[in-house]
Amino acid sequence: MQSADDFPAYLSILITGHVVVPLIMTLTTKFELSAAVLAATILPLTLLLIVALLQPAKGAVIATQWWFGMHGFKAERPDDQDHLPDEAAIAETAGLRGTSSTSSRGSGSRTPLLHAGCSEDPTARAQV
Repeated sequence: MQSADDFPAYLSILITGHVVVPLIMTLTTKFELSAAVLAATILPLTLLLIVALLQPAKGAVIATQWWFGMHGFKAERPDDQDHLPDEAAIAETAGLRGTSSTSSRGSGSRTPLLHAGCSEDPTARAQV
């Protein structure tokens, strides 16, 4: 289990403050609400926003740690293209073994391995 410490709480408070403070300023200047009505409106809204933003903020922090290989995550995103699977691995993953130039169907011609809805050969590597 990974730790995000207090940063998600800081993010939640920061975002909530940027939403609630302009709302408070607008409600006090344009509508001239009393302190009791303002408190009855703003406090539940603030509490709801902070609690609602905690889980997405923690997910964003953990995802950022994973992306950059920080705090217990090893860097799993190699920069080179050596991590791309070869043609045999792609065919095996797709469950299409035996579709080579000497197919077991006896056609003798290579049948392209196409994914459903895809018009290009999945074994072709993208040039980056």
